[in-house]
Amino acid sequence: MSTKQTKPAVTISENTGELIIAASQSMTSTNKATTAAIDGMYGDGVRSHMLRKDTKAEAVFDAVFSFVVKGLDDDAQRLILSESKGLSDTEKATKRVLRQEVGSRIGKFAKALERRENNKTNGAGSGPRLWSVRIREEVQALIDGLQKADAKKDDKLLDVDVVDAIQALEAVLDAI
Repeated sequence: MSTKQTKPAVTISENTGELIIAASQSMTSTNKATTAAIDGMYGDGVRSHMLRKDTKAEAVFDAVFSFVVKGLDDDAQRLILSESKGLSDTEKATKRVLRQEVGSRIGKFAKALERRENNKTNGAGSGPRLWSVRIREEVQALIDGLQKADAKKDDKLLDVDVVDAIQALEAVLDAI
């Protein structure tokens, strides 16, 4: 005797379909915004190691922290920026969770920058990098190479005035 089981038919409601569409659009928008932010940070010279609190680039970390906080709703911003002294235990716990969320977002930026630095991807999402980002990367690589060659005092290969060349390349970066 065969006991063939039938699966119940599942129908997705129109309302649920609309929610799926909205979530998908939000994910696409988030990916594009993240890629643009990574392109911008990388183009501005931010590197993954700068997004760690214990680095010498604390000003960069603090700036990114501030921008991430500005992305939160007004109540969350006020809470995260408030002194802990006058807060209730519930508010302190909420503030701790918010700070962890901000740290998590900064960590995601750092990981995306690290992937970019290691050429594993063209950014946080899919899509081509802007030409301005590509140019900044190449010019920055030239500056880094000149500084390394100058530090080694490798006269055989160094046939340009390092200071003049770096200043010219930095002018290119400023023009972009």
